[in-house]
Amino acid sequence: MVSSLNDSSYTRWVLIALSGLVLVWQLKRCSGGGPSEGAEAPPIDLPIVAAAVGEPTRWSLVDREQKPVLIEVFASWCGTCRRAAPALARAHEKYGNDLQFVGVSVDDDPTLAAEAKQSWQIPYPVAHDDTGSFARAYKIRVLPTFVLLDRQGRIAEVSAGLPSERRVDEWAGSLLR
Repeated sequence: MVSSLNDSSYTRWVLIALSGLVLVWQLKRCSGGGPSEGAEAPPIDLPIVAAAVGEPTRWSLVDREQKPVLIEVFASWCGTCRRAAPALARAHEKYGNDLQFVGVSVDDDPTLAAEAKQSWQIPYPVAHDDTGSFARAYKIRVLPTFVLLDRQGRIAEVSAGLPSERRVDEWAGSLLR
């Protein structure tokens, strides 16, 4: 009996270790997804959710006013995305005059994106990837994913996961040089 308990415990630890190795390998292989850094950004033209009267109802890369852009790709059900919202709101407050922010929701329903914008207090426009074309063109595999575009519309950086406030400041600094 003692031998079978030890075997069971050993087997469990081996399976956990193997699972961890597979996860690390997958994360390294996928690099969080996203387009290639340095490449020209694929075109974007998406409907904006919860646009106020007089505000634009679509967000297009063409309309970026030659400003660098920080795109946050999220979904309303993503807890990590929700935890990133306050840091991004503070960054928008600091850098919003010089750096354009836009959220892109990959939710199935635009109502969920609008609810997330309101409840998470997202101060910048939120567009809805209504056809999935954005997620496909930008190779989004992990949420949240952040895509930073330079003034020329090239991919400056792609990052996935929860960024620290310091990291968001670094992104803004690198784009605004």
